[in-house]
Amino acid sequence: MSDASDVRMDFFLLPGATISGRVADSRTGQGVDGVAVNVAPSGQNLVEALTDIELIDTTEKGGLYELAGVSLGSHRVFVRGRDQGYLFRPESAVTLNIEPGRDYSGVDIKVDPAAIAKGSVVNQSGNPVAKARVTAFPA
Repeated sequence: MSDASDVRMDFFLLPGATISGRVADSRTGQGVDGVAVNVAPSGQNLVEALTDIELIDTTEKGGLYELAGVSLGSHRVFVRGRDQGYLFRPESAVTLNIEPGRDYSGVDIKVDPAAIAKGSVVNQSGNPVAKARVTAFPA
């Protein structure tokens, strides 16, 4: 017999999946270390996905990564490697429909070396603007 403080709780765990692969330089094929690999629901645009990331891993030596516990459903895998000198093209994101019992290894992603943009920020009079923040977005 249970007393009034006993509470029964049943849990139903849904199976997840593991996504793994390699992030490589698109020109040399060399693995890129230290790049963030992200998984987010695929029903969002890439800007929305950046605010609703489900899982993040960082590539290890040789550009290898592994994301465990990805929930079922459609997801987009993309990377962020600006701090490592690499750009990711949004059209290179990989969309996966995660199903129980399937293997998601070998999800490889290519990144492009970033260019360095140099210049000056000036006002309408042509005078330099101190401490201006400049951000580049893909066209």
